[in-house]
Formats: sequence, C-alpha cells, structure tokens
Amino acid sequence: MSYQILSLKWRPLSFDQIIGQTHITQTLLNAISMDRLAQAFLFSGPRGVGKTTTARVLASTINEITDYSRCLDIIELDGASNRGIDEIREIRESVKFPPASVKYKVYIIDEAHMLTDQAFNALLKTLEEPPPNIIFILATTDPQKMPQTILSRTQRYDFARISVNTINERLQFILNEEKIEFDKNALELISQKADGSMRDALSILDQVIAFSNNSVNVKSIREAIGIVNDDDLYNLFSDIINNDINNSLSTFNEIINSGISPTVFLENFSSFLNSCMLIKINKNNSNVFLSDDLKDKIEKENSINYVDCLKMLNMALNLSARIKLINNPKISLEVLIAKFISMNTHNVKSISKMDKDEIPKKKISPPEQEIVSSDSNQEAKKEEEKIVSSDSNQEPKEEDLSPSNSISIDIINSSWMEIVSKLDNKNSKLSSFIEESKPSEIKNNKLVLVIDNGNAFVKKVLETDKQIIIDTIKDVCGFTIDIEIMLIDLKESAETKSIEKEDEKEHPLLDDAIKMFNGKIIS
Repeated sequence: MSYQILSLKWRPLSFDQIIGQTHITQTLLNAISMDRLAQAFLFSGPRGVGKTTTARVLASTINEITDYSRCLDIIELDGASNRGIDEIREIRESVKFPPASVKYKVYIIDEAHMLTDQAFNALLKTLEEPPPNIIFILATTDPQKMPQTILSRTQRYDFARISVNTINERLQFILNEEKIEFDKNALELISQKADGSMRDALSILDQVIAFSNNSVNVKSIREAIGIVNDDDLYNLFSDIINNDINNSLSTFNEIINSGISPTVFLENFSSFLNSCMLIKINKNNSNVFLSDDLKDKIEKENSINYVDCLKMLNMALNLSARIKLINNPKISLEVLIAKFISMNTHNVKSISKMDKDEIPKKKISPPEQEIVSSDSNQEAKKEEEKIVSSDSNQEPKEEDLSPSNSISIDIINSSWMEIVSKLDNKNSKLSSFIEESKPSEIKNNKLVLVIDNGNAFVKKVLETDKQIIIDTIKDVCGFTIDIEIMLIDLKESAETKSIEKEDEKEHPLLDDAIKMFNGKIIS
C-alpha cells in the first residue's frame, strides 16, 4: 500500500510545525540557543497533543538531522511493552557508550508511567547523574502514576489540549494542500469531536474522506462516525421543555433507530445540554459550536433557564457514569427523558415568573383597611418589588411550600442537584466525590447515601467530611439530618437486577402496556 494516513504524512518535523504548544516549543528553542538544555525531560499531557512528536523533533534538532528514524543514537522505547527491569538495565549499560554519529544520544520512553516500580528504581541513578551527551525524554498521559523520585529528577513540560480553532485551522491547511473539498462547518464539527487531540482530528478526517469519496461535509461526518444531528437534538429538547412525552419518545426512538448507539446519544445530548446552559448564561459564548439559528431558538425558549439546563445535564451525566452497567440502556434513556418532563411538569412556578395578579397578598379586613397608612402601602410595594426582582432563575424549594419542614427523602431527592451545586461552592473536591453517590432512603433518622461503584476511597472521603454535607443539606432543605454512607458493588451485588427493574417500572409506556393486556406488576 502506497497510501500514508494523514496523521503520519503531516506529522511535524520541526518546532515551527508543532501547533498549540507554543509555550513548550519556544522554551525548548531558547534552551537550545542558550546551551542550557536539561538532560532529563518529562512531557505530560492528554493523548494526541504532540508529546512524542515534540520529543522526536527535539532529538532531531539538537543533533542537526532531518530523519530521526535513520539515526541509531535516537532510541525510542514503548513503556507499555518494555516496562520491566531488564529493559532498563540494558539502557543503563548502553548509556556508558557515547553517541556514534551525532552529538547527543537520546532515549525517548513513551507511556513512561507503565514502567514497573523496579524499573523506575533502576532508572533513578541514571536520571540523576546521566553521562555527558546523554538525554532522556519521558512521555506520559498519566504523570500522577509516576514516582515522585522520578518527577523530581526531570524537567517537566505540561502539554495542553489543542483549541478547537487551532485544530480547525490546521485541518483547513491540510485539506487545501491535499486539494480536497470541504465545508467549514464540517471542520468545526471534527475539531470539536477531537476533544483537543490533533491526532484524533486527523483520524476522523481520514475516515470521513474515505466514506464520502474525497468530500468533507456535515452529513458525511455524521454518517461516517455516528453523531446526532443538532436539529434532532434541539427538537427533542423542545419537546421535553414543552412537556410533550409522546413526541419526545418518538424523536428519541427515531434517533436510536437511525443507528446511533445509546452511549453516543447520551454523550451528544449531554454536550447539547451543556451548550444550552452556556447560551442561557451568555448567547455569545465562544465555547458553543451550534448554528446561529439554533442559538437564537434556544435563547428565546423562555420556559427554561440555565439552572434547569444544569439540572438536566447533571441527571444525564449521572446516567453516563453507570450506563455501561445497565443491560438495556435504551430503557434507561427513555426513563431519563420521562424524568426530565416530570421535573418540568411538577416545577412550581417561581414568584418572579408570576403575573402581577398572581403575587400573594395578605387579606385585610375592612376595619384594618381604614387604619393602613400610605407609608404601609409604600412599604408593601417595596417588599413586592424586592420579591419580583430576586433571581428569576431561583425556583422555590418544595419544603418551603409545605406546612412544616418535615424531613423527607422526596425533599432531598428533589433538591439533590442544588445540594451538590451548593457543596461545590464550599468544597469543589468534596462535591466531585458526592456526585458518585445518591440518596437512597431515610433509615433510623439517617439519610442513607449509596455509592454503587464499590469505591471504598469515595466512601472514606465522604465520611471524613460528613459534617460539611450535613450543613449543606440543612442550608438547602431547612432541616438537619445525620447521614450514613453505604457501599454497593453493582458487579457483584444482586441489587443490580432490582435497580434495573425499578428503571423498567418507571418506563413511561408501562401504563399503556398494563391497560392493553389487563396485567399487573408482580414484583
């Protein structure tokens, strides 16, 4: 085969061709020109952002060669497959010999975090005092897995995700050079889908070109790699906020029946909800990659605000975390859509959205009316204005509407997203852990929080900072309740089946099925 994939054909050969990492390339160039080059480097960052490529370019530049692959003094190892102490011992032996044909002998160890502890220990002394003209470059996507003793002996460079605009510009340049027709909107979609990885962007582009016979457009991208159309996502979103359960499920099933997997759908819809939230905050947000027409439609949807979008997004992300454990994810997605609509249907209209005539007023008997002064009327007017001018996005809590602030699992469940959000303001680290739990029941005057992924570390963190959680629940719900953390491993527990049955019982079409077949739920 003579064809060379784009990621290899257009791999940078010099520092000026490396995109999105100027803070690194400029520093390395300065170090070379000032003859202040370190002897051990650590290149860390996400996949496909140029770590290994930069290592090769650095090795070629300091040795003044153009083809590193032909140089025997540039040794590249894969830490995943050469991770043992024997391979490191070979390196320790070979560093004793000077480079044969160039100025520096360079060792590039990719996926360095995969080395064993024994291998790291064998490498320590060599990294601390490497022989002259020997340079080590370790590349990793997971630096936190590397021993601190190794990190302290290297000069660390953190590679950033490449911006959507930078990837887009690079794709345009490559396609122009390849003389392939493209739509700009299509390249924006690829750039967004690549999630900061130039290599991923080029892989997607290769696939789309092969699928569409040398033409790149939005339709061919969606068909080639399975992305839900933004218009379909908006139609579903519109049906949900208009509380149309029938059309919502119909639109969802049309999307799934077109060949989109439930996991891809959930990923796409979560991204769409995130865009809706950002638009509600600021329509001109540069991180939203939707058409201007869709942005206008979303902005004009007055029946929903950014807080509602945030609640829906949190519910979707919670399902994303466990969807791989569910036997029938399609049912769970239908239940999720039904829950979205249920949330909108039972939302109590906030005072700020009420008509003026709907604002509650105190009833005054005729004798009292006579003695009410103009000053009192003025004060009442100020109070009314104060209520109306309050945050229009803040929905009243269900417990505030009840006659008494009695402790209830329903109150906690309905306020859970607000509790997590408020906790995030107090302790963002703790809130990230509590998102892995969910309220289960109130038992023995304690709120039971269930962690269904079997993570004992999360349980320990939540128990350590339990008082912060208790205080936050009180702030939101108005009552104090102790909490108990329960650990469940869904892979081993028989509760997996019961959870799935509960999902099925909540299926929005279940009532129709029961009526049609004159049936009943046995368990």
